[in-house]
Amino acid sequence: MKKQQIVVVQQENLKKKRTSWFTKLIRTLSFLTLLAVFSRLLLHFIFDANVTVIFIDQLQSLLHPIQDLLLNFEFLQDGFIIASALMLSLLLLTFTVSKSTPLKLILTILFILSYISMVYKEVFIISYMEITIPTFLVSYVDLIGPTLDSLFVLNNLIPYLIMFITLVFLILTLGFRKPKRFSLSLLRMGIDSIVLGLFMIFLKIVLIDAFIPVNLYDLVRNYAFIIGYVIVMMGSLFGILGFFRN
Repeated sequence: MKKQQIVVVQQENLKKKRTSWFTKLIRTLSFLTLLAVFSRLLLHFIFDANVTVIFIDQLQSLLHPIQDLLLNFEFLQDGFIIASALMLSLLLLTFTVSKSTPLKLILTILFILSYISMVYKEVFIISYMEITIPTFLVSYVDLIGPTLDSLFVLNNLIPYLIMFITLVFLILTLGFRKPKRFSLSLLRMGIDSIVLGLFMIFLKIVLIDAFIPVNLYDLVRNYAFIIGYVIVMMGSLFGILGFFRN
């Protein structure tokens, strides 16, 4: 009799631990969007950002067919769509991963601020991508534009600082998530690398060339971004495959 009760309790606990199909669907769609966004960012960074890294010519030759294919899709060339898809996918992923309501609220606010920084000031990972604000949003941008200008003019590091804090909170969210998932661990490692690239931007602005040659900042930043993009793509791919996992 006791064995039957233990089995029943274990089955009930297993049901509680199982993720609902809706949550899995939202999380998978988030991973799918992240894979598409970071694939586009990687190609744009390699082909259009005029970055200097070793074997850049070989990378361009290898990825050129994929770049040509993506050029057929106009919406993938719009920085506004890329930024919107990125922030939405990270927001949805956070809500399916984190169980802390205060943390969800904080990250939501930070995502909104980061989104404004990316779109309005064109900073960070889409800093080289042209952004065209849709007509229906122009009036709202004109309304808050003076406030944003007065805020950002205080220090040109503010947009980067907002993005940096956002990613740090996201890393903590993924790091404390239990049970651990390989896809989320990869995603966190990729974001770690991107944060390193962002930190190089801080150092270049603050220190200039006082201690380290300027080109070294750019070199570390470029490799950190490229490696980070690739790892995030790998994590997203494993996250998509996780949809078929019980």
